[in-house]
Parts: sequence; C-alpha cells; structure tokens
Amino acid sequence: PPAPKKPRNAYLHFAAEVRPTLLSGGGGKMSIGEVSKALSLLWAGTNEEEQIKYKELADQEKLDYQEKYTKWEASCQEILVQTRKNPGNNPKPKQRRGSEAKKKDTSLPPAPKKPRNAYLHFAAEVRPTLLSGGGGKMSIGEVSKALSLLWAGTNEEEQIKYKELADQEKLDYQEKYTKWEASCQEILVQTRKNPGNNPKPKQRRGSEAKKKDTSLPPAPKKP
Repeated sequence: PPAPKKPRNAYLHFAAEVRPTLLSGGGGKMSIGEVSKALSLLWAGTNEEEQIKYKELADQEKLDYQEKYTKWEASCQEILVQTRKNPGNNPKPKQRRGSEAKKKDTSLPPAPKKPRNAYLHFAAEVRPTLLSGGGGKMSIGEVSKALSLLWAGTNEEEQIKYKELADQEKLDYQEKYTKWEASCQEILVQTRKNPGNNPKPKQRRGSEAKKKDTSLPPAPKKP
C-alpha cells in the first residue's frame, strides 16, 4: 500500500494560508519566483508568537502522520509475512527486453543527458528560494510537494518561459544525440573491421583452461 504523506512543517502551513491573499494582492501577475520570495520574507518577519499557530498545526499533522505510518507499517509487515508463507503466489519480476536488458557497453561514449521538461526547469529555478524560506529544514518530500503545488498554481502565461527553455534544451539534445549516434556507429564499424584490436577474453586457470589434445590417441581404460 502507498505510504502516508509526510507532514508539512510550520512554514508550509503558513505558505498555504498566505499564498491566496498574496496572489490576489498582486493582481494575479506575480511569478512563482516572486511569490516564493515574498512568502520567505513574510515568514522571516514573523515573531515566535505569530508562528505558534502554524507550529501547532505542524505538530498535530505530525502526530496524525505517525499514527497513519504505524498502521501502514503494520500492514506492510502483515503482507510480507503472508508473502513468505505463500511464496508461490508472488508474481515473478518482469525481465527487461531488448537493449535495456543488455549490459552497458563501456567502449562507447556516454549518451547525452535527456532534456528536462518545463516543470523541471521551473523546479530548478524556484527550489533555492523555497529552501531558504524554509530555513533549510525542509525534507526532500516537503520540497517536492511544495514545488508541485506552486507549479499547479501557475497559469499558461507564467509557464511560457519554462516551456521555451524546455523546447530549446530538447533541440540541443536532438543535435547532440544525432552526433553521438553517428559516433557510436563509426566505432562499431571500426570494431568489425579490426576485430584483432578487441581485448581478448580472460582465460580460465587450472583444469578448466586446459584444452583436450585431439592429436593423441585415447588412453586405455583403467582396470
């Protein structure tokens, strides 16, 4: 079963409450980066008394999470016990087919990295501001959740910048991939032309390495 969602910290509860007011006050024209920066500045300007409300929400959500996690963990343990009792009912792992199943050929140059989509470009830009606003105490799960919420709140106009970056990176990738593919083809052709340059396989030692000498007559059978 899927694990329960991790609890939000005080800053994320504060951001969830303040963000709608912030967006409406900005006339809906604030970028994601501007919203994140404004939230971090507003949070930094709060005092201990003002933060109590959000810390209590975070503590309560943490308790709820711990309760759900305990139940989830017990459920997983029960499933594992049943699985060990009935191993024949376990589905066999799927085998990879085609080129994915083959081991990487280290003689070929590494393939270029695949291009990022618009969301990943957005995340790369906003993540530093988000981390600084959270005081550096946000977990990876909390950061990912906050980024997805921020991205979901963007409109088409705000996403244009990141889509253009993604399109440009995709073009660069296609150009690099074409060159890489041609380079691999050239290496493979040269390998076939000059098989003697290929490294020889390691010979086994001991009795396995000795080949049968067919030039000698067979020895008589032992009594």
